[in-house]
Amino acid sequence: LTFRYKYKIIRKYEKKGRLLDIGGGNGKFAEFMHSKGWEVIIHDSIIDNNMSDLSIPHFTKLNDIDSALKFNVITLWHSLEHIHDIRELFYFLDKYLDDNGTILIAVPNLNAPERKYYKSNWAPYDAPRHLYHFTLQTLTKLCNKNGLDVIKKYSLFQDSPYNIMLSLSKYSFFEIIKAISLCLYTFLKTLLFGPKYSSSILIICKKS
Repeated sequence: LTFRYKYKIIRKYEKKGRLLDIGGGNGKFAEFMHSKGWEVIIHDSIIDNNMSDLSIPHFTKLNDIDSALKFNVITLWHSLEHIHDIRELFYFLDKYLDDNGTILIAVPNLNAPERKYYKSNWAPYDAPRHLYHFTLQTLTKLCNKNGLDVIKKYSLFQDSPYNIMLSLSKYSFFEIIKAISLCLYTFLKTLLFGPKYSSSILIICKKS
């Protein structure tokens, strides 16, 4: 369901072409997009053992990707917060993105309503793997600073239950009821006020 949702959003901006998935993990999203007729390349600093069975090209370093390639779509699904050198990352985004191409960036939202309830136990803090934390405003500012215009913002409703359940310190009846209530509260607040209060946010970017 998540892959189909992402695919539906991508199709609004690019129908077909070449896609680079940065932080592609086990390659399942890339595999899904490949099945839809896309030419896909995966980048991840740690190549999952299961990826050895994939026919999709995968790289641990962006520098190893053919510099002559241009991508219609570049995706970063919860990978931006893991990148050590963000300046270098944006250099590569500019280098590899087609002039009319589209970048999709999804990150946890520091303004997520459930964060203040779980405090230091909020799962998306995920220290030390998560090096940065963003709000919609700071993420937009970062992209603008690096030559990208944010043309659309989305709420990732499906991330709320996942983030909330991972934040539980124990699975007692009371905590589960509280988690369900927080899911409903987050969903309603996001529905009313938009991505600014989503548990995770997705932005669509184009070159300025």
